[in-house]
Amino acid sequence: MRSSAHRTHLALAALCCGSTLALYLACVCSTSGATDGVAVRGKKVWLPSVDDNGVLKSQVFGSSAVLRRNQHVEVENLQADIFDGGTTDITITAATCLYKPKPRQVTSEAEVRLERENVLITGRGFRWQEAHGCVEIFNDVTVVIQNIDDLTGKVALEGEVDRALNPSSATGTTVITSGQLCLYYERRVGVFKKSVRAVHGDTTISAEEMAVSFKKDNTASMIAAKEKVEILWSDIVATCNSVSCDLVKRASILRGAAEVRSGPELIRGERIVILQDQNKLVLEPGYFSGTREGLAALEKTAPGAGN
Repeated sequence: MRSSAHRTHLALAALCCGSTLALYLACVCSTSGATDGVAVRGKKVWLPSVDDNGVLKSQVFGSSAVLRRNQHVEVENLQADIFDGGTTDITITAATCLYKPKPRQVTSEAEVRLERENVLITGRGFRWQEAHGCVEIFNDVTVVIQNIDDLTGKVALEGEVDRALNPSSATGTTVITSGQLCLYYERRVGVFKKSVRAVHGDTTISAEEMAVSFKKDNTASMIAAKEKVEILWSDIVATCNSVSCDLVKRASILRGAAEVRSGPELIRGERIVILQDQNKLVLEPGYFSGTREGLAALEKTAPGAGN
């Protein structure tokens, strides 16, 4: 007669063959009563995912696991690897998580760490959905994007956070902090929300929502931000409703109630282009240039101002 552990392995094999998953529990597995909903307890879990051609798309490791009767798996010491073209693209680590096979999804309220070549992302609470190609982080997001030429290792990358927030000391590093992040890793786009702040070289951009596009080497190339936008660059302060920034060309387009201030000088218009390397502003017709006092005096004399 087959042992309970043997029957459990056969049941797991049948479950895995019925889907595109494989579940391997090393050491001795045991069944427990139905009172806690546990089907299997074990160690060293491995949960791979392959495409229609048998190519590995991702794999989930854990030092121990509990398989619930609803087929959800509680994993300790998570490491999830996401592959691109046969090589590891992203590694996710967390102390604990819940794995759901259909659809393939990992969730956790623990602190999380994502590592990608040239990029380090940390936060608290996350959800990875393989079908959507995205990782969401729900709290305390920090992203450090290091210039490829300056990248010397994990310790150096982590140490760049404080240095990059001082623009004069880390021109090759981009640091982004926010309340939330949705990283669409296949599209190489990150959407940040809630008190977003991005520091790149001598430029700081703050907004309530920001989308960042990444190049193939994972360095940031474009930023689009909206809601309560503020840009600090040298002695210039700019505000607007939305902005598009080309980090390669160092050019920014401000739209909607755009205003650029430097000391007492003020420029206001619906659309203003800032060319940083040329130290130049491109203005559309209808803009105002002068001082804040001059603008206030002009507004007082505008038609209908007294009504």
